[in-house]
Amino acid sequence: MALTYRIVRAEADSDFGKIRQLYYETWQSAYRDLMPASYLQQLTPATWRPERRWQNMLLAMTADGEVVGVCTFGPARHANYEGWGELYSLYVHPNYHLVSS
Repeated sequence: MALTYRIVRAEADSDFGKIRQLYYETWQSAYRDLMPASYLQQLTPATWRPERRWQNMLLAMTADGEVVGVCTFGPARHANYEGWGELYSLYVHPNYHLVSS
């Protein structure tokens, strides 16, 4: 079964509550064995402030409007890469990871 989704630019009135929840859930999954459990347990969706970077944010959304991925980007932050771009974050909900067999 093929997953249908679309990539859209975030807007000032995007549902940042859904985006915060996506960050929270992806961190709980992605960093489970990489960060101390005590650190992950103290996080909440309110930890993230995606509205601060909405101008440089892309969202992956299902046909019914569910936010399943988020990507933030902008100018490279290291002086050696002045004039280049940088991918700051890329998170996809674990339920939407594609695994080939």
